[in-house]
Amino acid sequence: QVPILFLSVTSILGGGSEVVYTLVKSIHELKKNGIEYKAIVACPADGEYFQLMKNLGIEGYDLPLRKLKLSNFYEIRKICKRHSIQLIHTHGKGAGLFGRIVSFLSRITSVHSFHGYDCDRMRPIHRGMYIAYESFFSFFTDAYIFVSDSEKDKFDASPSLVSNAQKNVVFNG
Repeated sequence: QVPILFLSVTSILGGGSEVVYTLVKSIHELKKNGIEYKAIVACPADGEYFQLMKNLGIEGYDLPLRKLKLSNFYEIRKICKRHSIQLIHTHGKGAGLFGRIVSFLSRITSVHSFHGYDCDRMRPIHRGMYIAYESFFSFFTDAYIFVSDSEKDKFDASPSLVSNAQKNVVFNG
């Protein structure tokens, strides 16, 4: 069995939560080529998607991943050990921060999905900080997933240290 931990910053109705729900629903207890996959989710129980995932029989952990809390690192690490997680798939900035650090320290494969990568709308100081953040975290990220070519193109237009080999488009839906 290959357990995959999905981390998200929210479970409120919206595009990002729908992507996580669709992935989790598709992967949960999937069998392919004799390999069984199991989805586990950690995100705030702030919206209806948290309960929808639990209704599918998916183990869910209520974690406030938008808040910078040291206890989140500990909780994610505990979940990884409990389930022998082999891949962490993060969604959103906060989830990406916690999940990619834990994956690096635990030597677990890390995938990060962007939801609304939009540097051109940021103030120059924030844009520079965010590009530095993503450039730094590219060293802790095995692959990136974008939900559209246009999202990937926006990312490519920003200076970063992320190689093309790490970038993948998986269309939303």
